[in-house]
Amino acid sequence: MEPPKFRLDCGTFASQLDRQSRLQFQASALRLPLSGIICTIGPSSNCPEVLLELMLACMRLVRISHGTHQNHCYVEQTGLPRNDCPKKKCLQLIKERQANPEAEEKQEEQSKQS
Repeated sequence: MEPPKFRLDCGTFASQLDRQSRLQFQASALRLPLSGIICTIGPSSNCPEVLLELMLACMRLVRISHGTHQNHCYVEQTGLPRNDCPKKKCLQLIKERQANPEAEEKQEEQSKQS
């Protein structure tokens, strides 16, 4: 027998006790994760084995903050899973360019002036 579908009761509650009494503890779990782990990938964690361990530990967001753009591309191509991996669907990638922050600030100032 299949468990009942998840139904969220968003009605008004007279008290905290009223709200807790409407919670459905036997409802099925949500399909999408509501939280996850944000990992900053650096020189000590950019090998494929470490990235796989992080993904199995529920890593949801990758932040690359060290190295050059070539290093970032290397991590993307070798370390992150391919499309056939089920964890790929939940994984997002954020790149932070911190190799030369002064140059980025100058570019931003020039774009504001023009």
